[in-house]
Amino acid sequence: MPPVRSGRAPSMGSKKAPAGNALNWVGRWYWEDDGENWTPYSDEQNELICNAFRTSKKTVSIKLASGIAFKVIFDNMVQQNSQSAFKRRIRLALEDGDFYVWEWEADGPSWVVYDAHSCVKLEGAHRAKSATLDLSTGGHAYRVDLNALTQTNVATGTVRAVRRQPVGKTDTDANPGGSQGVEGIEVKQEAKPKEEEKQKELPRSTEGGGDLVGGARATRSGVKRGRQPSQPPLESNGAEESDAPPSRKPRSGRKSVKSETKAAPETSEGQSDTPGSSEAVVKTIVMNGRAPVDPECKAKLGKTNVGLNNNKFYLIQLLRDNDIKSFSVWMRWGRVGRVGMNSLKKCSNLLDARELFEDKFLQKTKNEWSQRSSFQKVQGKYDIVPIDYSTDAMQQTTETDGAQKPPPLQKQSLLDLRVQNLLELICNVRAMEETILEMKFDAKKAPLGKLTKAQIKAGYESLKKVESCLKRNVFGREMVDACSEFYTRIPHDFGMKTPPLIRTEKELKEKIQLLEVLSDIEIAIKFIRSAEQTEHRLDQCYQELHCKMTPLERDHADFKMIERYMTSTHASTHNEYSLSILDAFVVEKEGEAEKFLADYGNRMLLWHGSRLSNWAGILSQGLKIAPPEAPVTGYMFGKGIYFADMCSKSANYCYTTQKKNVGLVLLSEVALGKCAELLAANDQADKLPKGKHSTKGLGKVAPDPSKSVKIDGGDVTVPMGPSKETNVTNPSGFTLNYNEYVVYRPEQVRMRYLLKVSFDYKPMW
Repeated sequence: MPPVRSGRAPSMGSKKAPAGNALNWVGRWYWEDDGENWTPYSDEQNELICNAFRTSKKTVSIKLASGIAFKVIFDNMVQQNSQSAFKRRIRLALEDGDFYVWEWEADGPSWVVYDAHSCVKLEGAHRAKSATLDLSTGGHAYRVDLNALTQTNVATGTVRAVRRQPVGKTDTDANPGGSQGVEGIEVKQEAKPKEEEKQKELPRSTEGGGDLVGGARATRSGVKRGRQPSQPPLESNGAEESDAPPSRKPRSGRKSVKSETKAAPETSEGQSDTPGSSEAVVKTIVMNGRAPVDPECKAKLGKTNVGLNNNKFYLIQLLRDNDIKSFSVWMRWGRVGRVGMNSLKKCSNLLDARELFEDKFLQKTKNEWSQRSSFQKVQGKYDIVPIDYSTDAMQQTTETDGAQKPPPLQKQSLLDLRVQNLLELICNVRAMEETILEMKFDAKKAPLGKLTKAQIKAGYESLKKVESCLKRNVFGREMVDACSEFYTRIPHDFGMKTPPLIRTEKELKEKIQLLEVLSDIEIAIKFIRSAEQTEHRLDQCYQELHCKMTPLERDHADFKMIERYMTSTHASTHNEYSLSILDAFVVEKEGEAEKFLADYGNRMLLWHGSRLSNWAGILSQGLKIAPPEAPVTGYMFGKGIYFADMCSKSANYCYTTQKKNVGLVLLSEVALGKCAELLAANDQADKLPKGKHSTKGLGKVAPDPSKSVKIDGGDVTVPMGPSKETNVTNPSGFTLNYNEYVVYRPEQVRMRYLLKVSFDYKPMW
């Protein structure tokens, strides 16, 4: 049923439209809630918006009785909270017996509402029985065929379907009551049996007799309708359970599904729950022995829309309570970085619970749960966030065992104390979390232990789309969609701020670095948490690295050579800190020596620096080249493994601070072979000329070749300092300060020495 018109609406239609707008129209404005349902504004708000639009105003401000204010922006077809800047989509429906909206078919498939000006023009052309209409919107020109119901992009020839739909057929609104007052849903409270009060269920809240998924179902289940102010919510922290009813109809004879909905529950300590602690709540009721009742039925979803300031998560899980042998579906949703809301919906049996789970997944994604292996993202709907379920099982087993058995005896590590300290440094999960939090990644919504290669790969694919937009200088809808897709796949915590567009190559490079860090962390987390209790955890981690590390004594000739190499190649421009070696280790990576391409010749001992969070991955896997799905932007000489002959140049990539001033730098033997020498950046340099094995970016300053020393019987060159001017100049632009060495095959690298280094920062005053 279409919304009932307000008693005031006809008077609006009697006003003459602006020049060039031949249609006298009666309109009803709608806003979109978190469940993607369209709700009409109140009559007073509708009249204000109509009057502003008719008089060609760009915006109109509305203040609610509560003091909250928002602004309707016609060009962008959004309403924006005046305080938080949070945005929601709006639309205009025009009366012609029913209320109608005009939409065009986007990719997905999904339907997108035309802007209000286009809607009025389309409706006017339709009523005038025009065959075609020329539109200009979003900087593009279109021709609409009103008989075939298609729009054609005049420049590209792209054809898309168009439709004119009654509001009742496009809405999945739980509030179809009309425009004068939107009907809401009020949960009818029921008294609890005393036996039920004694049961320890989480989360605990007042039990309602109805499913809050949709208005019709809620009514049948004993929920009474109540009057609710017709005004849009102005934040997106929580309530999103106003979705349309599931597309599948429940079988007759089924018992109604009971629902508990509340804000985040309190933990047993009485602390307010946080987004990251939702798993703890689940664990108390999800376990059947040591495994979930149905490991298949667990989904994490995310949706980010940069243009509308949406940055949301949705978690669905099928649960079984062992104490009372009941089944339920637990959901948690909200804005990334916020506590959000949760709902526990009880079901009479496992079949009902699974169907409810699958219905909810279908509502949120427009994908069938049974077809999730071929999941296709639908525009405007949630994307699926891959889950590494094995990590859950391991954690739960550990926690369950810990509750049943006394803690194991502390075992003595057999490793040298210096190696133990090194492992504590690189296998510190909390430090890894701190690193990625600084990069805005939301470790609560995508915990490090749950990261998957597929998720990271999907992030790279999204960044490749961003890169394409940057190269073509495209910052419209295509860029917004690409950034939204990236933030959906790789959750970021921006608070209530709008997720920012990635507008520059520098910003893109930062996101690439985030994925590089996450890739190394994903590897590290696997073996850190797979450590068994049969031996000391550090010993187990050491074995998982498959990399022998032998402490190098300070009086050893190699230590003195390394110390001199470090000191003599500290660049004068990197004068904010000095470096000192705390510990040095001889590194022998398993299998690396056998694969090393020593025959290439021109072997040099060169520097490589990286964040602490990356080293467990580097030592276990070796230095790697960026994957094919990664953008090339940010790699000065293409996707390869980068080295330097100036120590401080590599040390900068440790990203230390005055408070966190310990880093790790690596000395590797690199088989450079014949170098392709370049004066300027070239992200296609990995396509080497015939006969070349590596790239050398030539810098203005480099170690004095006459000071180089030979090791390993003269086979390996150490470009010892001090440095000097090289007289290299790039006649066509910027000249590199220092040399860059890049190889494109991991077999050209053999790790030799790992240095634990103190960055001694100079006082700022």
